[in-house]
Formats: sequence, C-alpha cells, structure tokens
Amino acid sequence: MRHLLIVLALLSFAAAAQADIVINEIMYNSAYDPDVEWVELHNTGPASVDLHDWYLLDSDTSHPPCFLEGILGVGQYLVVAADVGVFQDRYPDVENLNPLGFDPAGNGFGLGNGGDSVVLYDDGGEVVDTVTYDDSSPWPSSPDGGGPSLELINPNLDNDVAASWDPSVDIGGTPGVINSTYAADGPPVCRDGRRDIALPQADDTVTITVRAFDDGGAPTVELFMDIGAGFNPVTMFDDGLHGDGAAADSTFGIRLSPQPNGTVVRYYARATDGLGQTNFWPGDAPAEYRAYTVGFTAPAVGVNEIVADNATGDVDEAGEHEDWVELHNAGPVAVDLGGMFLSDDLHNSDKWAIPAGTVIPAGGYLRFWADKDLDQGVLHADMKLSAGGEAIGLFGSRDQGNTLINGWQFGPCAPDAAVGYRHDYAPAAHGAAHRVFPEYLTASTPGATNTTAGYFSAVCINEFHTTSAGGGVDDWVELHNRGTMAVDLSGAFLSDQRSELTKFRIPDGTVLAAGGYLVYDETTLGFGWSSAGDDVIVFAAADSVTGLDFYDFGPQTPDVSEGRLEGGQDIWAFFPEPTPGAANGGLSAVEERVLPGPVLGPVRAHPNPFNPSTRLRFTLNAPAEVTIEIIDVAGRRVRTLRPGALEAGPQTVNWNGELENGRRAASGTYFARVRANTDVAVGRMLLIK
Repeated sequence: MRHLLIVLALLSFAAAAQADIVINEIMYNSAYDPDVEWVELHNTGPASVDLHDWYLLDSDTSHPPCFLEGILGVGQYLVVAADVGVFQDRYPDVENLNPLGFDPAGNGFGLGNGGDSVVLYDDGGEVVDTVTYDDSSPWPSSPDGGGPSLELINPNLDNDVAASWDPSVDIGGTPGVINSTYAADGPPVCRDGRRDIALPQADDTVTITVRAFDDGGAPTVELFMDIGAGFNPVTMFDDGLHGDGAAADSTFGIRLSPQPNGTVVRYYARATDGLGQTNFWPGDAPAEYRAYTVGFTAPAVGVNEIVADNATGDVDEAGEHEDWVELHNAGPVAVDLGGMFLSDDLHNSDKWAIPAGTVIPAGGYLRFWADKDLDQGVLHADMKLSAGGEAIGLFGSRDQGNTLINGWQFGPCAPDAAVGYRHDYAPAAHGAAHRVFPEYLTASTPGATNTTAGYFSAVCINEFHTTSAGGGVDDWVELHNRGTMAVDLSGAFLSDQRSELTKFRIPDGTVLAAGGYLVYDETTLGFGWSSAGDDVIVFAAADSVTGLDFYDFGPQTPDVSEGRLEGGQDIWAFFPEPTPGAANGGLSAVEERVLPGPVLGPVRAHPNPFNPSTRLRFTLNAPAEVTIEIIDVAGRRVRTLRPGALEAGPQTVNWNGELENGRRAASGTYFARVRANTDVAVGRMLLIK
C-alpha cells in the first residue's frame, strides 16, 4: 500500500529534513551568454555529510535527477551547475563543483526564469530542503537576468521565505564562497514545525514541536494558539519533558490538551532572540498558520481520472485542449470543496485552493482544467500536468488539517491517454490490507463513471518482490497477459524511473500468450528496486512514450511479494507466499494469510507517523500468547515487546521508539510483527524526527 503518500501529506507541517544542508544561493537566469545556471549548497553542521546518491530536482519530478557526489564538510559549499563545462568557462576558479550537471547540453532540467522550485533529496529519496522562488514581489526581481544571483542572507534562516533572500552584491554571484549579503547577527531561526497526530480526535493530546536556535543562545519560543477567541501565546519548552525529544537539542515542544469534536485549533510559532529580533513558523505567520479540526472526517471525494496530454479530446470554454483532473464524490451527500487544495506535487499540500462555493453533488463528478488560466473561471486550476508522469492529490482545507484526502502518482501518458480508477474512486473500498490503484484506461470518461472504459493494456505488472531475509537475487517483476489473445512484447520497456523509461528493453520475438506470465529478475534487468518504497515500476510500449502500466509502491517486507489479485484485477495486496510465473491468490486467500487465526484486522499504529512513541492496536478473538517484533526496512529485528498472555478483545501495546540496546531508533519505516500463538499480522509505521 502506498503509505508513503500519507507521510507526504504531512509535509505541510512536518519538514522531512534532518541534515543541515541548505540551498544557499541560486543563479536561475544569469546575464551571460550562454546562460549559466547553478545552485549552491552549504553545510551548516554539525557534521560532515556524504552526498553520494543525494540529488537535485526542480518542480517537475518526471525530470531526470541530478545526482551529487563527495563529502561536504561543516562550513563547506558545493556548487551544482546546469552544464559543468559552461560553468567552468565562466567561473574557472571555482573548484568545489559537483561533477554532474542538472542540464548538460540541455538534456536535463533548467530553472524557470518566472519562478520554479529547487528540491534537494537525500539518498533515501526524502526531501532535505526546498526553495520555491519567484521573480516578482516579495522576491527580488534583479536576479532574473539582471546579473545578481539570489543569495540567502543567513543559512540559518527559513530559505523558503522571500524575506530571507537578497540579490548578490557581486554580478555573477558568489558560487562556492560565503554570500556577499551574509548577515551574521540575524534574527533567530524558527522552522520545521510538526504535530504528532495528523487528524486528532476528541480524546487526543496533540504535541506540537518546532526547531528554533540563534547564534546568541537559545531563543524564547512561543506557540500562538486560537481555539475561537483569537491567538494567544503559550510558552514552548526544550527541556525533554514536553514531547520535544532530548533537552537542549533546539527542538521546542508543547502538549495541547484534548478539545471537543468540531473545535478548530489554529496555531503558529514565534522565536525571539536576546535583541528582540523575531522569526516565525510558518514563515508568513501570522497571516499564514497551521490548523486542524478535532474529529474531522475526510469526505468521500477523490481524484477519479486525469488526462495529462489532451491533444484531440474535449476543449474548455476558450476552445483549448487543456489537461484536466476529475474528482468523484462517492458519498451520499454533496460536498463543498471550497478551501480544499488540488496539487500536482504531493510535497506541496496547498498549491491551489479550490474557490469558495465549489460544490460536488452526491455521487457526482467534477472536472477541473489544469491550465493555469485562472481568468477563465473557477474550474481552472493553477497548475499543469506533465505527460511524463507525476502526481495528483486532493488535500483538506487549512482548517481541516491540510492532510491528503486522496492522491496518487501516474506514469508516462501518450496523447489523450486517460488514467483513473477502473471502477471509480471509493475510499477504503477493499479494506486496509488491500489497495485499489488507478489504471491506464481505453478512453476518457469526463463527467461519468469510468466503468465503461476498459484496461488500455492487456499485459500488466502483476507481481513483484524486492527483498528477502536471506539476500541474493530477490528483486523481480512479473508481467501477466490478462487478455484473450497473445501479445508481442518485442521492444517494450521496463524501468524503475519515469525519467529513464528505456532501462530494460524486452527482447525481440517475446510473445506472451493469453493468460501467461513472464518474470524478469534483477540480473536480467540490470537494476533492482528499493524495499523502502521510494521507487516505481514502469512498463512502457516500444515507442518509449506510451505508458502501458505503472505502479508506485510503498515499503516492502522481506519474503513477501506485492501484486494484483488473481486475474490481473486493479486490487493490489501482499502475498506471504510469492508466486512468480503463476497466478496470484484471490481476496480470501490473501486475508487468510495476512490476517489469520486469533489476530483480527490489521495491526495499526497510532499516531502514525510518530515521534517519539506510538501505540500498536490490534484485536484478538481468543486468548493468546503475544509477542511483537519491531523490524526495520532491512528485515532486522531491532526490538521485541512481550505483552505475554492477553485476553480476547481490543489490545493496545506501546512502543517508546527505543531499540533493544536502549538507544533511540533512527527515523524511517518500521514494521510491527505481532505473533499470537502461531498466527502473525504485520503493521507499518513511520518514525519522523
């Protein structure tokens, strides 16, 4: 299941970065001919960082990533150029230059002159830092072709806020050295705010944390909270006693008492240094704030269908063929979408707010044009879709918590290709142990059910496996012909990247019989997949443009495969007994294996994601002797909990986030494997620090 999507939905209030590597300077439109684009990174400490397999991207995740190399020491800088040769011609004295460029000879991605995003990822695919800049107020305009670069005034400032940046004093910027606009005695830093429960209920105590520090010593940090009577400050603490982790670690916390259902809790944080200088999180507070509604239940509305390359299909009111996104309300009542957000970036939960008064009827469909033509009406969204594949998501409003309601990634799309739920969107239609994933469809069906469309490709990705306890050759993918006729696969492609579709070419003369199976392992493919769930599987036609199938998977368990239910259905499940080259089990078979005997229902962690502790919940239908093993993504047992003999009924067991040796567990995905007598069930959870 795509648990990763849930995690990404929290980024509106939870920064993914832990490393102190910051995007420190950007040259997105130089005054030189040829243009010299570059990005500078800076390590603010406290330790050196190995950047191997870290990478940069712009706002379009379908672009090829620019991988980084080397170790960046504390206080050091690394320049990443668009084209290394062009950069060296203009800046011959800069030696701390990444060997790879992000747009060599125009074969990568460039930085938009009218605004763009620069995103830094670590080697696990987690976002470390993001800067979304513009060339107009409140951002300085002179870096757009006027000669200066865009410089961060102090690397401890929030670099996604315009006020933290100035044009460089020097024409051409200061790549590889301290910025010309650097100010040492700046305001304190206040950033990386988090709450530990995405959608709190009436009995939940909510912990809010922020990171705050200052060159002159620890700042005073306050949380301004409004539960209906205006914003009022309360002190946050860095003493290890308020959900803030260790004492004096620059993380300040406060626990908010439970509130009745329906209460809207709005909040922001302010740090103040000894000189009276202040900084806020979020950066534009108090105009911008974070919030949640106690007891909020997301409506039964989801992204039902998209067309990312509308060449000859429907036209909008202006007679233009534009990309579009369709929502479906699977519920029994109309839903006012006003204030909710649509985004083509699951890292950006508030990209475009749906206008007030936009209502989708019960059982209805509503199409938004993804064309950035806001002047053409309320159903025109401020985004475009990439035919190379990206993501699409619907998020709750600011006051609803701004968490993901429904979202998914999609692969490369040929002209007029539609991607959507084969049997229409329905929340949790098949239970927590299974997942329904969108498909390439034979035709688009705007404003109507997708059930009239068929599967675009008879051959589909049917099952895959990424990790085993014993190691060895354990990455493989299985294709299945769910159609009634043989299919010639000569020249079709398999890949683990949307930006590089042609990684493995299926040999000429490869014909897959009706009902047949075809398995390729990592030795044949020349690549494998990450068990952490940060990869995708792409199956493309011989033209290397037409997507045939695509699957975006989450964390995997050793010796368990993931695949479609028997017959190539659009329902995906985990199989404790993989079946490469043969039919997968049906729904009942999966349930018997994943949720057997005394353990009923899935094992759930709450809160999830969590920091520092979580509660593991499950139900027994008979008394049982229970042990719980905490497993990391490499399949290693890192902690064993021994509740012992438990009676029948609902159960809750706490995990404090500590390993067997008493140390704190590192950030990442973990599995709780609950054994009740001879039966086993597994739940997933994410520890975020």
